[in-house]
Amino acid sequence: MLRHLSASALAVFVLAACMPADEGTRDGAPGTTTPAPDVAEAPPPAPGAASWTITLEGAGPVRVGMPLAEAAAALGATPDTAAAAGRCDYLRPAGGPPGVKVMVNEGSVARVEVDSGAVRTAEGAGIGDTEARVRALYAGRVTEMPHKYTSGRYLVVAPQASAAGDDRLVFETDGTAVTRYRAGRLPEVEWVEGCS
Repeated sequence: MLRHLSASALAVFVLAACMPADEGTRDGAPGTTTPAPDVAEAPPPAPGAASWTITLEGAGPVRVGMPLAEAAAALGATPDTAAAAGRCDYLRPAGGPPGVKVMVNEGSVARVEVDSGAVRTAEGAGIGDTEARVRALYAGRVTEMPHKYTSGRYLVVAPQASAAGDDRLVFETDGTAVTRYRAGRLPEVEWVEGCS
């Protein structure tokens, strides 16, 4: 029978015999197929990064006033000796969003700072927003002060009248747009130099 096949038909027959078995039998279950992974699918976000929203009371898994040990555990961070001794220091969230750090002072969380990145407040404010946008988002709650080192300003947001307290949001600007911001308790939230 092979004598009657043309050379091209014989080549196709030989190639087919050399190819691997049906894709569905590779995993050992005849007739079932395993779909190929979708390479265009975006990787999952870093653990906890998507849940970081800044409020007057804290951000992500930390709250202002949270004890150091609890905050360190929630952030996956190890406090150094300064923080453990009750002095002012910073914790950086492991696997959290870039540009965020947590100030601890006197054994508890004092404030959360955002120096870069895309983390935003619950109202939607963030780095790069105009001063006008911050004023509009927090209408009636913003006090302005001149920046200590630049021609910009500090836009200080107080709690709503119905929620009295010592927590504040402080947006630093270059005179036009937000360059960094922080949330936390008085007096630490207003410390210009942070722990310095």
